[in-house]
Amino acid sequence: MVIKFRKNLVMFMLLIAVAVAYVTPAFAATFPDDGTYKIQYAAYSATSTAPSMLTGYIAAPAVVVADGNSFTVTVEFTNDSYIQNFRVNNGAGYVEATSVTPATAGNYAFQFTTDDLDSYVNIQIYVDIPSSVYPPNGYQYTRDARLLFNTAGAVEA
Repeated sequence: MVIKFRKNLVMFMLLIAVAVAYVTPAFAATFPDDGTYKIQYAAYSATSTAPSMLTGYIAAPAVVVADGNSFTVTVEFTNDSYIQNFRVNNGAGYVEATSVTPATAGNYAFQFTTDDLDSYVNIQIYVDIPSSVYPPNGYQYTRDARLLFNTAGAVEA
């Protein structure tokens, strides 16, 4: 009888421990809870799944501030990308992203707001490379691309 009681007590305590663990919230936020996150991203061609040449210039994970259903995203590119203009398609057309101070001096950083990071974000960039770097006439070109964010790998910043 005592052994049966102890078995039942152990099972009951185990059941309570599992129930408490299940209903106790985690202390770390999980994306997309409100907060600041670092999220890896890549750039793709505007019309296919081929990587965009822009991928080679990504300098850091994006910094994403989640606030309700809105995400403020800061992306950064290396200083040799010569991006002069960065526009994001907000569904109604392309709008200018805000140029912001990059985390690394000399890089280019842009900030924009979106309500969907689980789909491609369509962008347009204007690249202007001077003739001293790209002889004889330099390089000026507007490129379309798409950014894709790895939201499953989001890390609290």
